[in-house]
Amino acid sequence: MVGLLDTRSSPADPLAPVSILVVNDDVDGLFLLTIDLKRAFPEAKVLTARNGMDALALWGTEPIHAVITDNRMPQITGIMLARKIRESDSKVPIVMVTCAAEVREEALRAGVTLFTADNRLEGIMNDLRDLMDRSRLDDAR
Repeated sequence: MVGLLDTRSSPADPLAPVSILVVNDDVDGLFLLTIDLKRAFPEAKVLTARNGMDALALWGTEPIHAVITDNRMPQITGIMLARKIRESDSKVPIVMVTCAAEVREEALRAGVTLFTADNRLEGIMNDLRDLMDRSRLDDAR
């Protein structure tokens, strides 16, 4: 069976490889998150933005199947970014990866789908894959 995140599907196919947007103003954090995602999703296209404004600019340029964001960033926080994304897309998974555990409830109310306060994605990769699969199935219907 060909999975949703399988690269054997054609580019025009709604089951084609995913694009994941990673947003973090910290260069090292952005690098580490990108490496984690490329290991977990080698078939995915990983887009990066150094702040919320750049992320919003990328948002409308191509389909994005998941957003991974920090919270503490200049101009637009990750929570503000989640609210903006939710204005145009209620289904895309938004994952907040931050050391600021105290913002968990606010982030979830803003539309964040998964929240981790250990600043790493390893523990939630399977959940992220499931969320992207479900979101893409809904889009294909």
